[in-house]
Amino acid sequence: MTPSTPDRKDGAVSAENDIRRILRDVMKGKDRAGIARAMSEHLGRNVTQSMLADFTRNPRLKNRRQVRFPAAWTKAFCCAVDNDDLACSQLREDQRRALALGDILLPWVLERAQETVPGIVQQERQKAKRAKR
Repeated sequence: MTPSTPDRKDGAVSAENDIRRILRDVMKGKDRAGIARAMSEHLGRNVTQSMLADFTRNPRLKNRRQVRFPAAWTKAFCCAVDNDDLACSQLREDQRRALALGDILLPWVLERAQETVPGIVQQERQKAKRAKR
C-alpha cells in the first residue's frame, strides 16, 4: 500500500483522501448493499449504502457534505469486503515491511515443516518401539 500522489500545494498527501481512495478501490465491483449489511451485523448498528457513498465522496464536490470514515469501523469494513488494505494503510512503514516479509516467509516455513515433521514423527515412533522392547 503506497500513498497517493500529493494533493496539496505543499506536496503533502491527505490521509483522508487516501482512505477515500482505498474505500473506493476495495468496494469497486462489489455489492455495496451487501457490504453495508455485513458491516451492520459486525458493528451492531445500522450502516447504509448512502453512508458508504458519503465516506467515498470526492471532497472537491461543492454543496456536498464531507464525512470521515470512523476508524472504529475499519475491522468491520475489512471483514465485509474480505480485504485488509484499509487496516494495513494505518500501519507504520516498518510494520508494513514486517508484514510483507511474513507473507513471503510463511509459505517457505510451512513447506519446510511439511518436509521435516514426518521425519521427526517417524523417529519418535521408532524410539517408542525400542523403548517397549
